[in-house]
Amino acid sequence: MAEEMERDLAEIQQKWGDVAADVTEFGVTPYKKDIAVELFGVAWLPYYLVQKDGAFVELPACAF
Repeated sequence: MAEEMERDLAEIQQKWGDVAADVTEFGVTPYKKDIAVELFGVAWLPYYLVQKDGAFVELPACAF
């Protein structure tokens, strides 16, 4: 029974390995008119750079 399972497992791995290896690539060139920006933002998180025991440490300048 174990040999049958090993054989079946090898067949399945071979089948799906072949399917995964069959890759076709093609390029897509989008137009500017087809691109829509849903959300845009810029974030900035200020911090302090302090020296403690000879090493520099970054501390947040605000708490959330």
